[in-house]
Amino acid sequence: MKSLLYLIKCNIKNFIKKAIRKPLALILYSVLIIFIIASIIFGNKGSSSTEMDANVIFILVNSIILITLLVNINSGLSKKIGLNFSMSDVNLIFTAPFKPQKVLIYGLIRTSGSTLLSVFFLLYQLPNLVRMTKISISQGVLLIFMYILIIFVCKIIGLLFFYISFKYEGIYHNKNKIIMALIISILIPTIYICIKDTSQIVNNLVGYFSNDFWRYIPIVGWMDTFIMIIFEGLSIYFFISVVALLALSGGIIYYIYNHEIYFYENAIEGAQKLELATSLRNKSTQKEALRERNSNKKYRFIKKKMKVNFKREFSLAIFDRHMLEYRRTGIFHVFNILSLIILASSIFVGLIFKKSSELPIILIYTWGLGVLLLFASLGGKWLQETENHYIYLIPDSSSKKLFSAMISSLYKSGLDLFIAYIVLAVLLRGSILEIVLGFIAAESFILLNNAGNAFNTVIFRKLDDILRGFLHFFSLIIYLVPTIIITVFISGTLSYLGKYSVYIGIIITNLFISFLMFQVGKRIFEVMEN
Repeated sequence: MKSLLYLIKCNIKNFIKKAIRKPLALILYSVLIIFIIASIIFGNKGSSSTEMDANVIFILVNSIILITLLVNINSGLSKKIGLNFSMSDVNLIFTAPFKPQKVLIYGLIRTSGSTLLSVFFLLYQLPNLVRMTKISISQGVLLIFMYILIIFVCKIIGLLFFYISFKYEGIYHNKNKIIMALIISILIPTIYICIKDTSQIVNNLVGYFSNDFWRYIPIVGWMDTFIMIIFEGLSIYFFISVVALLALSGGIIYYIYNHEIYFYENAIEGAQKLELATSLRNKSTQKEALRERNSNKKYRFIKKKMKVNFKREFSLAIFDRHMLEYRRTGIFHVFNILSLIILASSIFVGLIFKKSSELPIILIYTWGLGVLLLFASLGGKWLQETENHYIYLIPDSSSKKLFSAMISSLYKSGLDLFIAYIVLAVLLRGSILEIVLGFIAAESFILLNNAGNAFNTVIFRKLDDILRGFLHFFSLIIYLVPTIIITVFISGTLSYLGKYSVYIGIIITNLFISFLMFQVGKRIFEVMEN
């Protein structure tokens, strides 16, 4: 085991040396740390009178723990080891005379290090956590570290299910049924509560998920009690939970360490994916890595036999090709998982706020969905065209190629949003004018996303991939700021139109900003070719 610990020490040294050799990445990390420290120091100075109810806090803690646990159980049953081995580990450690159990412990220690790094991103939410829960900064930091420990325990539990799935093939083949059974066992009471009394859905859900019986469920209850000490104070149940979690984790590690387990095949597959992701960051091998990734991509919903009828030519043929890909990988026509998520969000909002007439629900939903679509970078398939050689051989202008490539994403997202707003109109009984304006406003965020992607690709194309991604994310925030400012101005000017003025402001601003960015972005295929 000393040899493996020595390798861990070398990995830490190499990480530091690599950061020093690449000062640009080091500067980005430094800026990130400065932002985190600034958010902690100055973020809690903004006073907020809003304080979360104790039941709401327990619901959030309980939900996060359940999701984390289910994700790791699913990973284990799917024989996904969940430990980040590299190809150097495969070539050096997997061929060395070590027991697989020792290599597994080595991977677990390495993963714990990467898990601790995630604490820096969680610290961004520390000011909000302090304001909303009225706890101190030290308690907030302790809470985040406690959640990191919970993640580590969940990974160990995931290893147990990996061993079970490895040992019993029948469980592996029925993994989806097992996960669905666990999810249904949680959702059935929730659905029953929603149907039982639609006038008190929120209160009934709060009562169900904040009920104390969750604390008496093994593992979930121990984790709940472990986290809730920050809000409820020290009690005997905390010590019982700590002892139970330590005993569970230690017992799983001891059991796996003393039993035969062969995970190299699954670990090698994960190492190859990690190597491919590393290659994508390397400009010299980026195109080769992209081809390898696309050639190995497997679609869950794929129809191999499709009738192809290309009616258009030149640049417009790109639209037909994109539509064919949407149909081949979609569930029905061009609808996919994203379509289901958007539809589910509209159903959820419609059911929860069905009786609420005080809030502009459709307007809030439009803003939330629009910002989500903007930052999710769901611009469509046109970005993939920059890697295809034939796009540069089409005898059309760059602007026509870009327009033809973007129509498919606007069409597909338009169908998704159309169905979502129809459902929202039925459930909330909103006015037809507001539904139409909400639909156009949400679609304008998709247009803004496409325009922003094209603009950023032209402006930042010569920068390093990490820096380009960093600037792309923050540029979207910059593009959103004028939308907010101009929308406020227009809604104030057209205040006699009421809430409709906000929709008009969003649409006009997004169209105007998109038009300006298209003037630069339309040259994308010209500059990429050169």
